[in-house]
Amino acid sequence: MILGRRCPSLVRSRNELMVMSIIRVRLLGECAVQVDDCRITPDAPRLFALSLYMAQAQGRWIHRSELLELLFPDAKGPTHASHSLRQLVYRLRGIGMQIHAHGQRLQIEEAGIRSTLVEWMELSRAERLEARVSDFRILPAYEPEISSQWTDWVETTRTKALSVVQHILEADLRALVLECAWGRVVEVCRRLADIVEVSDDLVAIESEALMMLGKKAEA
Repeated sequence: MILGRRCPSLVRSRNELMVMSIIRVRLLGECAVQVDDCRITPDAPRLFALSLYMAQAQGRWIHRSELLELLFPDAKGPTHASHSLRQLVYRLRGIGMQIHAHGQRLQIEEAGIRSTLVEWMELSRAERLEARVSDFRILPAYEPEISSQWTDWVETTRTKALSVVQHILEADLRALVLECAWGRVVEVCRRLADIVEVSDDLVAIESEALMMLGKKAEA
């Protein structure tokens, strides 16, 4: 079910809420936050933004004023903005996101959060090469129009995550060249070309790999 498109407002029973829902942040090649079987997408702009921000906080207690500044900086007044934030929190709790409150602060426990990016990072090199990841961009095609503050946060998050992905792929590439695994070298070169500015070194490595594979026409 996709919230913002076809996913209805869900209110779970007390027994169901006793079991911690798994929140999966889909950053790598996707743009969604999944709570059990319900996906929250940018089609519900502020709901998605709140779920993403709180999940990325990794268990940090977040003051409501911080969220209001990000999500409702141009609201008609503080009362209206606070009400809108309460409604978003209510909706997220309704689909199973366990948001704790203490005074003016909100939190999601880190233990219930998973990230597709972190899961990919924790794979061995062999497992990463076999992983079914077709897009190595971070939050692809996500261009929010909520606030300048939110846009800045998204770009900072995207830049940091891309830097990590680039570092891992470059390390994999160096190891594959040493192993003369030319087919894999070409794959990783092309993955890097999708997310960073192509350098002369990257072009040279891919050309060498293609030559070694007998594909002179492609080199």
